[in-house]
Amino acid sequence: TNAATNSGKTYTVKSGDSVWAIAQKTGVSMDTLRSLNNIKNNFIYPGQQLKLSNSNSSSNTSNPGKTNAATNSGKTYTVKSGDSVWAIAQKTGVSMDTLRSLNNIQGNFIYPGQQLRLSGFNSSQTTTKTNSSTSSTGTYQVKSGDSLWKIAMEHGTTVERLRSLNKITGSMIYPGQHLRF
Repeated sequence: TNAATNSGKTYTVKSGDSVWAIAQKTGVSMDTLRSLNNIKNNFIYPGQQLKLSNSNSSSNTSNPGKTNAATNSGKTYTVKSGDSVWAIAQKTGVSMDTLRSLNNIQGNFIYPGQQLRLSGFNSSQTTTKTNSSTSSTGTYQVKSGDSLWKIAMEHGTTVERLRSLNKITGSMIYPGQHLRF
């Protein structure tokens, strides 16, 4: 009775709800809620009707610009201001050690906007996680408008790894610079 459901297929957001709380109430994962409802940065509002399952095909292809969404088949999480490794582990159900390992997190250092892997990809990207700071897999020439974060995301690595491999202490990079990743 607390969850406003329509044959178990929708949920009406109430004041004080969060994506995490709705996932807990409905048993639908946060990533599924985000994906089905095109939720960006966990922004929801009271009265919003959220789909709980993909019963209608109308939302299958109505989302062409979801490159900025934190879904990627439910395998990533975008760090928000105030997040910690512990809080993300609680929200996603992924252990802190797994988060650190998959994302090459040193200590607990994460930053808003960072995309964190929530599970291993079945590719060679995660097989080199043991002491990955000593070897690189390629180089990239910096273009105008690039940032370490953007380059890290495009190449499946972390800002810390880019800094380590290229001996960068801050975030200063310049067009034409060649970076190892």
